[in-house]
This record gives sequence, structure tokens and C-alpha cells, in this order.
Amino acid sequence: MSGRNGHDQVRGRRDGGSLTKGVYLGSGATRTAYTCRVQNGCVAVYTQGSYLVYKIFKPELAARGYKVGPADAAMQQYCLRLAKMFNDEVEVSKEGFLCPVVIRDAAYKVVPTVGPVLLERKVEGRWTRFTSNSGWTGNNDPILISSATGPTNAPSANLS
Repeated sequence: MSGRNGHDQVRGRRDGGSLTKGVYLGSGATRTAYTCRVQNGCVAVYTQGSYLVYKIFKPELAARGYKVGPADAAMQQYCLRLAKMFNDEVEVSKEGFLCPVVIRDAAYKVVPTVGPVLLERKVEGRWTRFTSNSGWTGNNDPILISSATGPTNAPSANLS
């Protein structure tokens, strides 16, 4: 995993921190999301004080053997690279505003009190879900068709 989000170079700490207790954020068809904060050092590639979201499979799916794994983070990193290539080649705009595809970087981590989680940096704002894994599409037409959510107060689509 790259340290581009910054292992804590100033304090010389690497992945020795912990996460605050998760606060329920929302739920989709298969996973539940919680907000938390990095404390006492770094966790994965996130520095102390970072606000994060962690995602886990719902208990009924976890009981059937579903769990977050390193491939989930690798897939999101791959999507991030594809989005960057797309944004470099296609400058999508709406009403004069650039509308880049935005995908949050992600990291896999086993949290002692929770189990395996997918971590990503929290994005503040009001959000509207546009689609779901079932193929449902909401009435709020996103700027770019995606399989996730986008902000209601900004002109870009968020795909994670």
C-alpha cells in the first residue's frame, strides 16, 4: 500500500494507531458504513486525526462467510486509476463546472474490535444515493451514471 495519504512521517509512526468507536453512517444492500477517526498514530495509510468511513458486510452476510478482503481495496484503487485516466482524457462539464469522476482511495485493515474493514477517507457534505447494487436508479439524475452516490451540494459525481 502506498503512503501517498501519508504515514505519519513527522512522528515516525507507521500503522500503530487505532480507530475511535464507529458511529453508524448508513447501510446499503450488503454493507453497513460507520464513521470513525484515527487516533494514537496511523492506521493503514491514514494519519492520526484523519476522519474515515469503514465498511463491513451486514451480520447476516458475514454469518454466511462474506467478509471484506484485500481485493476490495485493490479493486477500489484500480477504479481510482481508471477514473484519473478518464478525467485526464474527458473533461466532462455541466453548466460551466468541471464534473470529474471522484473515487476515494481505500485501504484494507483488520480492526481488532470489528474484524476486516474497508477504510476510506470521509467526505463531508449532504449525499443522495443515485443507484444501488440491484440496478435501482433514483429520480435524481447524476451528472455521470455511476453505481454509487454523489453529493447534492457539489457539481461532481462520487463513485465510492
